[in-house]
This record gives sequence, structure tokens and C-alpha cells, in this order.
Amino acid sequence: MTEMSCDRMFPARAGRATARAGVSVLVDQRRASRTLGEFMIRCQIAFRKAVDSGWYVLRSDGKRATFEIEGRHVPAELFANVETLNAAAWITIFHDEIGDDFHTDLKATLPDPTAMPRDYLDPRSCFKSRDGRSKLSFPCDWLLVELKQEWSVPPSHVDGDLRQRDTTTELDPIRQAIAERLQVGEVKLEEVASWLGQSPRGLQRKLREHGQTLRKIVQQERTNRAAALLRESDMPINEIALMCGYSSAQSLARSFRSAFGLSPSEFRDQPREGTK
Repeated sequence: MTEMSCDRMFPARAGRATARAGVSVLVDQRRASRTLGEFMIRCQIAFRKAVDSGWYVLRSDGKRATFEIEGRHVPAELFANVETLNAAAWITIFHDEIGDDFHTDLKATLPDPTAMPRDYLDPRSCFKSRDGRSKLSFPCDWLLVELKQEWSVPPSHVDGDLRQRDTTTELDPIRQAIAERLQVGEVKLEEVASWLGQSPRGLQRKLREHGQTLRKIVQQERTNRAAALLRESDMPINEIALMCGYSSAQSLARSFRSAFGLSPSEFRDQPREGTK
């Protein structure tokens, strides 16, 4: 992931790709919502139930609202990237729902304002965070805006039926934790253990018992997520690469050739089930 670590805007681009295609938990909450505010609250509820290391917090004083993540515990070297990724995802959602003029009323406090591409949000609306966290501030009226944009990927396909699962379900929580964080980039054993509330040694032992390694599962999740997006969406291949945690489209291509013997574009052109 050397290329990613050298590109400070990678997390923001990955966040935009996530917002435009959607991971299953976001897609499900969005499709159950009528307004932007309802969607944000549903995300609060869903993430609080599913992720104990951090959750969305929405506050409002009747004039301005703020949206941020609290209680998250991630390694220091990943903290700014995760904050930037989430901020970029919601900035993209606001853009798609409110319109091109959204940036005049949206203010973003970020770990590194220069890591947010200028075409995502006007630099004049980006401010340096004192505590290293991201926070978005916007008019309360936005919470009442009816949703109008649709993600192109059905929730049942985002994680895909292409996943090569073990016969046991014991590894499912590990796979889910990894799948929800693919955009972060490199996934480390200590981080996954922390997300799951386990010790690194205990997690390593469980993987070994099932003949698996963390590297192998991460690679499977990345290729399966990419395969689902290639089959079920028209997203550009470079955006799919970013969304799945690859450092570049070339890195995705190498992984795909190893897994399927095809390039991503060749895989996408293959006839789908039920078609001629």
C-alpha cells in the first residue's frame, strides 16, 4: 500500500467512492429513509449496534447541526485517514442531495484540510481541527430534505454472492469487520483484534484453526467486493479500486488476474447469470 500512504488525498477519494456506491449497511439505512435527517439517524443506530469502537453523533440547536464520530479507537497512524474518509463520504452525500451550492453552507473541521480535494469542498469551507477529529456543520433545514439520489448497487450485491465462505460461520465476524473497513487501506491483525474485542494472539489462533490467514481473508474480501461492484454497477474501475482498499487500478488488476485469470474490464464484460 505504498502508493496509498504517499497520497494524502487517497482517504477522501475512497470516502467519495463509498458514498457513491455504498456499503451494505449504508445502502440499507438509506433505502429505509425518506429524509436526509432520518438517514443520518438510522446510520447512528445501525453503527452503534454493529461497531463498538466508534459511532456517528448528530447534534442540533435548531439552527445548525453537526455530525461527527465519537468513541473510536484506531491506531494513531490511521486516525486521520479514517476521519478524512468519513468526512469525504458525508460531504459527497450532502453534495448529491443538496446540490452544487451546498458548500456555501457546509463547514468542515478536518485533521488536514489539504487532504480534501478542492472539487469536493471549497478550501474556504475547510478548517483545521484542534483535536484531530472531523466535524461537519450545516443548516438544520438540510435534515428535512427528501432524499432524491439512489445508489446504483443493491444492498444484497455489495458484499456479493461471489464470496468464497468457509463452511463454518465462526469467521464471519472477522470477515464483516474487515469488509466494513476495506477503504482504510492496510488492515493489521492488531486492529482487527481490537475491533472484535479479542486479543491478537486469540485471533491468530482462530484463523490458524480454520486454515486461514488475515492476509488471505483481506484479499478475498477485496476481490469479492470489487467483483460485486464490477458486475452490479457502472462505477469506473479506478473508483472501485479505491473503494476496495487497493492503492491503484493496477493493483486491483494484478489481484484480479491472480484470483480470476481476467482483468477487471474482462471480468465486467463476461455474461452475467441469466443473460445471453
